[in-house]
Amino acid sequence: MANLNASSPLSLKCTQINLQHCIAATSLISQQLAAGHTHAVLIQEPWVGQGSVKGLSRKWGHVYVSSDQTPRACIYTSKQVTATKLTNFCFRDLVAIKVTVGRSCYILCSAYLPYESPTPPPRQLMELVEWCKSNNLPLIVGCDANAHHTCWGSKDVNQRGQDLLEFLISSGLDILNRGTKPTFVTRNRQEVIDITISNSWSSHLVTNWRVSSEVSMSDHRHILFNLETGTVPVEREYRNPKLTVWSTYKDILSRNVGPPVRPHTIPQIESSVKNLTKAVVHAYEQSCPVRKVRSRHSVPWWNPELLTLRKKALEIPSREVWNQDPDALVSHGLVWFTDGSKTLEGTEAGVRGVRPRVELSFPLGKHASVFQAEVFAISACVSENLKRGYSNQHIQICTDSQAALHALKSPRITSQVVLECTNSLAALGQRNKVRLVWVPGHSGVAGNEEADVLARKGSSDTLTGPEPAIGLPYSYPLGSIDNWTREKCQEDWSRGDRVAAGQAPD
Repeated sequence: MANLNASSPLSLKCTQINLQHCIAATSLISQQLAAGHTHAVLIQEPWVGQGSVKGLSRKWGHVYVSSDQTPRACIYTSKQVTATKLTNFCFRDLVAIKVTVGRSCYILCSAYLPYESPTPPPRQLMELVEWCKSNNLPLIVGCDANAHHTCWGSKDVNQRGQDLLEFLISSGLDILNRGTKPTFVTRNRQEVIDITISNSWSSHLVTNWRVSSEVSMSDHRHILFNLETGTVPVEREYRNPKLTVWSTYKDILSRNVGPPVRPHTIPQIESSVKNLTKAVVHAYEQSCPVRKVRSRHSVPWWNPELLTLRKKALEIPSREVWNQDPDALVSHGLVWFTDGSKTLEGTEAGVRGVRPRVELSFPLGKHASVFQAEVFAISACVSENLKRGYSNQHIQICTDSQAALHALKSPRITSQVVLECTNSLAALGQRNKVRLVWVPGHSGVAGNEEADVLARKGSSDTLTGPEPAIGLPYSYPLGSIDNWTREKCQEDWSRGDRVAAGQAPD
């Protein structure tokens, strides 16, 4: 069996797919592996006959599957790949292998989470995550989650999605999905239910994640990505808005938007917003040049000691842990609770100090988002601690926003308020031990409830100074356009300018 070494590509091409037991979809995957279009395939619901996996040619590769009857997960690799099945982590719905490249090892896993199963994730996946964490091994999981959450591109959120996201965040796992392109497509439905995840210190190894537009012969689309197994230079594309040619932008936008048309129904309003958004994005992409940067993603200074420090600095206990003894998690040191709130009157950030006794509220005007308010509250709490000049203290800052914590721990920062908060935390941590702790919202934790009251109480306060108080989120102009068109439609309706739904005016 050949190695992926100096004579082989340093980028392992991977495919993720639910075959839905389809013979044609299985044949297509086998052909792609034989042609060298992919090196490893993470498969859910393979074609099974007489209790074993069928259709994946052993002539071109190796099939890793459990010995259980009618398996619903397997991994198919080319003969270029040196891999070992992890027998302790091979079950009917989960299969894991260890891929060896030179002196490095990588864990690939295929997981199937059936919709009728109990609350995700399964125990076997939790044990695999803990094993990789204890052995400091990179873990990449291709998963048919059968769960909805907007964090990985779904249109809505269901309870399975909430439970799965809570596990991912509390376990230090990163979601690698990019965009909202559906991974599951039928005649009547399109949704994102397939996700790719990794432990946080190995997410940089996965590049070029995308959902293929090619026919897969299954209702699920091929998910493609590269696993960088060497320190190869990677090109990253980006656009600098300051370099936009605004004359070109205006010209393209005016051509694409056309004359204004008054919408009369909800579907027409939604269609107008969608078309306008598409026109704005297209005009920007055509008028702002793309730049490429080559960088190396390896981080030779990263080590297990830094990983341990990172875990200590940010803790997201499960709801069960909080319910058992909520006071035990914040029983020592300086304890603070933060919260953000948004109402029709405005947005507010609240800070409640338990030790010391402090109450702070900050009006942020009408334009800030709830996420910005949550991060700003943490930043304001940190600034208050810096102002007090604490040294050699244990400082615990509690928030009920997992989104804020996820943004603060991410190596990629795209928000100014997150960057400022991160810098403030770094300054406070130079002379103190600082820990960010997640607390479940509206669960009776006294400090959190008091911070929530502060945030809601001050949301009607008048902001001193010009708006916006902080940078506008990307969603704000889109939401403003949506609200404006709805208000105009309502005004027309109130004046009597009405037409029957689905009918155009004369």
